[in-house]
Amino acid sequence: EAFFYATLVKYMGGVPILDHPLQLNEAVPERKTEKEVYAYISRLLDEAAAVLPIKRDKSAYGRPTKGAALALKARTAYYFHDYAEAEKACKEVIDLNAYKLYDNYENLFLPEHENNAEVIFDRQYMEKAPDRNLGSLTDQFFAPVVMGGWEALSPTQDLVDAYLCTDGKSIKESPLYNPEKPFENRDPRLTVSILWDGQEIVDKKYVAEKKDGHSRTGYTMRKYINPKNDGQNEYGWTNFIFIRYAEVLLTYAEARNEQLGTPDETVYDAVNKVRQRVKLPTLPDGLTKDQMREAIRLERRLEFTFEGMYLFDTRSWKTTEAAVTKPVYGKRSTDREPMLIEKRKFNPERDYLWAIPLSEIDLSRGTLKQNPGY
Repeated sequence: EAFFYATLVKYMGGVPILDHPLQLNEAVPERKTEKEVYAYISRLLDEAAAVLPIKRDKSAYGRPTKGAALALKARTAYYFHDYAEAEKACKEVIDLNAYKLYDNYENLFLPEHENNAEVIFDRQYMEKAPDRNLGSLTDQFFAPVVMGGWEALSPTQDLVDAYLCTDGKSIKESPLYNPEKPFENRDPRLTVSILWDGQEIVDKKYVAEKKDGHSRTGYTMRKYINPKNDGQNEYGWTNFIFIRYAEVLLTYAEARNEQLGTPDETVYDAVNKVRQRVKLPTLPDGLTKDQMREAIRLERRLEFTFEGMYLFDTRSWKTTEAAVTKPVYGKRSTDREPMLIEKRKFNPERDYLWAIPLSEIDLSRGTLKQNPGY
C-alpha cells in the first residue's frame, strides 16, 4: 500500500487516502495534501518495518523486507526534503548489515546475478513466462533492432556527455578526453548503460539508422537488455530493481550533506563507495556543501540511468524545467556537431505534476479536483 501511495504522490501530488474498502454508494474522499499523504506513507512503512523480516528465503524472493520498508521511507522522505528522516531511515538500512554493493556493475542488471546482496526490493520475472504478468517486456521495448527490439528509448547526447572520464573529471576538464575517440577513458557505466555505433552485443554490431523503429538520437539502451533473449522470442526474465543499496548510500550522503555546514567524512565515504565500485577516483577533499550536492546529484543521474529515478529526482530538486527545455541533441556527426532532435516546452505552473485521469474524476462524481493547468 505504501509503495503505491508513494508512486501516486510522485506523479499526481496529493491523493485521497483510502484506509478501508469503499461501500457501493460511498463517495470517494477528497484529495489530501501532499504532506498528509507523506505522513500516511511514513506511518505505513514504520508499521511494516516493525514486523517484516530482515531477509527472505528463496521461495519468497521479491516480497518486501524490513530493509525495503526503511529504504522506501528514506526515498519518500528525501523527495519531501525531510532530510533528517531520510538520513535516519538510510542509517537504519545500513546498520542492518544485510546489504552491500555488488562487485560488478554490469552484472547487476543480468538475470544470472539476480537476488544479490545489493537488491533491496525488485519485481521478479520468470524464464519462459506464459504471459506478460510473469514475464517482462523490457527486452522487446528497449533492445536494439539488431536483437529484434523496438529501441523505444533514445538516450541523448547530453546524457552521454555527462559521464565523467576515468580520472573523475568531466569531458570539458579532462586531458583524457579525445573528441576523435569520445568513448575511450570514460566512466564504465557509460558502456554498461548505452549502445552507440559500432558496439557489439551478442556478437552483433549496433548500427544507428535514421528509420522508423530505430532510436531518434543514434544511441539506444543497453542496461537491462538480456543478451540471451536475442530475437525476442520470449518474454524477458530479468528482474527489475525498484530499490538497491547504492541508492541508500547516495540518499544518506545527500540528506546528511543538506543538514551540515560542510560535508563530513561519512558523506564522502558513502559517495566514494559507489564511485569506487566502477573504479572512479574518490571525490576531491575540501568540497563545499553546494559542490558536494552537485557531485551527489550527478552521481545519482549516472548510477541510476534508465532505472526510473531521474525524472522524480529533478522534480524534487525543481530542476525539471532546466533539464527539459534545453535542446535535445543526438549523436555527433563526422564534423563532431551533434544533431538537433527537438526543442521541448515545460510549464512550471503545471508540469511538475501529471493530470488526474478524467476517468478517475468521473468515477469520483466530481470529488477529485484536477491538478492546476489541465
